[in-house]
Amino acid sequence: MNTNNFFTIETISLLSTAFFNLVLFMIIIIRNKKTRNIYYFLGFILSIFIWVVTTLFLYVLDGKALLIDVHLIYFGPAFIPMFMILFIKTFPKEKLGYSKLKLSLFLFFPVFFSILSLIPNAIIKNVVVVNEYSRYFIFGKLYWFYFIYICIYFIFVLYLMVEKYLMLKGREKNQIEMIFLNLAIGSFVGVITTLIMSTFGNYSLFWVGSFYSGHLVIAIFYGIVRYGLFDIKLIATEFITLTTWILLFVKILFDKTSTDRLVDSIILSLIIISGIMIIKTVTKEIVLREKDDILVDNITVLNQKLEKTNADLKVLDQKKSEFMSLATHQLRAPLTAMKGYSSMILDGTFGKIQNPEIEAAVNKISRSTTDLTMIVEDYLNISRIEQGSMRYNFSVVNVPDLIKDVLEGVMNTADRLGLKITLNYDATIKYNVSVDPGKMKQVFLNIIDNAIKYTPSGNIDIYIKKTEDGKNVIIKIIDTGVGIRVEVLSSLFQKFVRAPDASKINILGTGLGLYVAGEILKAHSAHAWANSEGVGKGSTFYVELSLVN
Repeated sequence: MNTNNFFTIETISLLSTAFFNLVLFMIIIIRNKKTRNIYYFLGFILSIFIWVVTTLFLYVLDGKALLIDVHLIYFGPAFIPMFMILFIKTFPKEKLGYSKLKLSLFLFFPVFFSILSLIPNAIIKNVVVVNEYSRYFIFGKLYWFYFIYICIYFIFVLYLMVEKYLMLKGREKNQIEMIFLNLAIGSFVGVITTLIMSTFGNYSLFWVGSFYSGHLVIAIFYGIVRYGLFDIKLIATEFITLTTWILLFVKILFDKTSTDRLVDSIILSLIIISGIMIIKTVTKEIVLREKDDILVDNITVLNQKLEKTNADLKVLDQKKSEFMSLATHQLRAPLTAMKGYSSMILDGTFGKIQNPEIEAAVNKISRSTTDLTMIVEDYLNISRIEQGSMRYNFSVVNVPDLIKDVLEGVMNTADRLGLKITLNYDATIKYNVSVDPGKMKQVFLNIIDNAIKYTPSGNIDIYIKKTEDGKNVIIKIIDTGVGIRVEVLSSLFQKFVRAPDASKINILGTGLGLYVAGEILKAHSAHAWANSEGVGKGSTFYVELSLVN
């Protein structure tokens, strides 16, 4: 052994590279969580480590030991492209995508050439020592096959890197940029300095390939850590702790006195205990963080599902609205005919009805048709409101005239039920408002019709009065009906809202009339509200509109 060569630039560089690779290998080994991808990375580190150490010994050994070492120099690199390919294929995902047959064929060549490198005269015949700083090899007959194998596998490595880089997007693409760039540069430097240059008799940079590849491992590892694929805090803690242990242990070996050894041993023991405790603490923190990350991921997935479900519901709601619009349009024509003909029969257009039972039956048909027409009209208006297709034609009208028109349509029903309806206002005052007359009639019809339906007996009083500032007019509709529970009042103008016992009084109610009235009033920059002292004490509805000069 040539001890003079221990302190050359080549040996010092290779020794430091081997040390850092060994520490890195040990850190990953003692990690609790390991995946297939990490095992491939460990194989890559180990292959590089063997290459670095055997290249280091090339400069310090001689005789038969040197020849054995040269055979081992070509043993480690035989596995390097294999582990690089496996690492690239499973990074950052875990899927390899090779069948058992394809994987077996792929692994055959690295194993074959690694074994071949150990056979005398197969790849290496001999090594010639020119001087203590220079050596060159005499290659065997099968060396060129080894040369071709390495070149083909490294070309395949570059192809896989480009393919995966083009395939990935976003964060995953950022993850592999630094890693794959280092792999590509390291592969190029290693093949050029160690394989090609030595093949043609130039050994001046033979050590550079293994030296650079060793530090390349650290650069790749940094790239992986940078993008969160390993636990950086735990690794940093383990790296510092383990390095401190090794340095203190080496110091103990070189201590000159037993006192120094004892003191350093005590310090090393304390540092080992504290280091283990720190690593455990960091590990617990990481486990908790991983649980939080899983929870965040689950919440993200749930949010995505909710967004998709919400989008699907919107589409379904749109289709529902379109269907309701189509259906109600189709129902209007036959209902209009039924209502018209029943009115004509009752008016005697086709002759006087002689049988009272027939007249009563036609009356029921007429009333039911009127109720159904209002329901259809409500559904049609809701469809228009939800689709944004409701059109308004504004004109100036007098509020009492609007309400009189509405009362003409409901007075027969009120008389039949024995209800008295009165309209109270100052006839000397004009209550002019700018509204869509047809839509505003619908508002008052829905409110007054509700008052009639839910007032079994008594009266309905309607008051029209200006506000104190004279800017608005308030229409107050008071009934002596069933009343409204206090908890229901705030939601009366929402869709499908009815009082809990409303169906006992009127089974045809849908909870849509007041909703439609409220939406129409919003379009007029007006509003409505209700009040009641409770069940059985009647109700009061208010509508406030802006007056025009």
